[in-house]
Formats: sequence, structure tokens, C-alpha cells
Amino acid sequence: MNGYNLIAPYYLFFVKLVFGDLLFKAQTHFLTKDLDNQQILIVGGGRGELLSFCLSQYPTTRITYVESSSKMIELSEKRVSIQDQTRVDFQCKSIFEWDTSLTFDLVLLPFVLDLFSEINCLALLRKTKAILHEEGSLIVTDFSKNPAKFQKALVGLMYLLFNSVGATERSKLPEFYALFAAEQLSIFKEKKLGLGPYQDLVLTFQLTLC
Repeated sequence: MNGYNLIAPYYLFFVKLVFGDLLFKAQTHFLTKDLDNQQILIVGGGRGELLSFCLSQYPTTRITYVESSSKMIELSEKRVSIQDQTRVDFQCKSIFEWDTSLTFDLVLLPFVLDLFSEINCLALLRKTKAILHEEGSLIVTDFSKNPAKFQKALVGLMYLLFNSVGATERSKLPEFYALFAAEQLSIFKEKKLGLGPYQDLVLTFQLTLC
């Protein structure tokens, strides 16, 4: 899936236009200063907004940034200051092709599971479990499966767009709770965010190993 190279220049503008700061607030909701993170893995971090936040929030942490879109990597690199460059390891690879000997205190999957087939969602969770520190956390942020017509139409439109450029393997949201249960991940915390027509549109989970 390299369709994100096509939409990378416009991605953040589109997100801000449609959602404002809602997606960013959801991604960072559980990223409190009290977390002890020596190693963070960000998978599919887009244009680097989440990366910038983590660099600021955790000033001594090292971050591995795995993103399959070379354009997204290029845009993310521009957000990193000279003094922080040694703290970030950019990996322009599919998460399924990337390998590491590291273990991570925190793994972030921001709007990633909604892109992959059921089989690949399970494979991704299995891979992140294998490199997650025993006391670490996995934070998954994504769209909630709400019955509201406006939200269903909005999510459907996004899938239509992403499928048209080859940026997703699916056409509807996955069953998140079933995925977590299948991979024996425990929900430590969860939070729905959004107001008005976006009420509870976005869902974020802090998961731990069972």
C-alpha cells in the first residue's frame, strides 16, 4: 500500500479541515508525562505531528518511526530539530518487512488497524506484542463504529478515497475488541472522543499484555 505517497502533501490539510484537532487529541490522550518511555515505536505516523509531540513530551526518549510512505517520511523529517535528529530512527518500510532486536516501552498505532485486512491486523498486533516490553503499553487510536448516519457516511467516504489511491486493504472498520481478544491484549484504559456531529467518533485504547 503506497497510495499515501499520492495524498501525503494534502493529508494534514484534509484532516484539519474535516476533523480539526480531534484526531490529534485522541492520539495523544494517553501520552501523559508520567509514562516511563525509554524506547517508543510509532507505526504509520503520517506527516510527523505525533512524532513532534512525543519528542517534546519525552525529551530523553528514543523513537523508532516506521512508515511505508517515503513522502510521509520526508515530511516528518522536516519536523525534527537538529538536536533531536539522533533520537529518531526513520524506517521507510512496511511494518511487516521491518525487523528489530529492540524491545519497546510504548508502541503507537495511530489510525493504522483500519487500513489492513483482518489477517494483517492480527499479524500486526502479534508483531507488536513480540517487541513490547513486559510492562509496556500499546496505544491504538482509530475511528469508532457508531450507528450515526453522518459518521457512517464520513467513514465510508474516507474508505472510498483511500481505496481509490490504493492506500487501504479494506472497506470498513475492523472489529477492534475481537482483534484484541484474539491476540490476548488487555484493555487497560479506553476513551471515546468527539462532540456534536462527531460525538464519540474516535476511540483510543491503552492496551497491555495479558
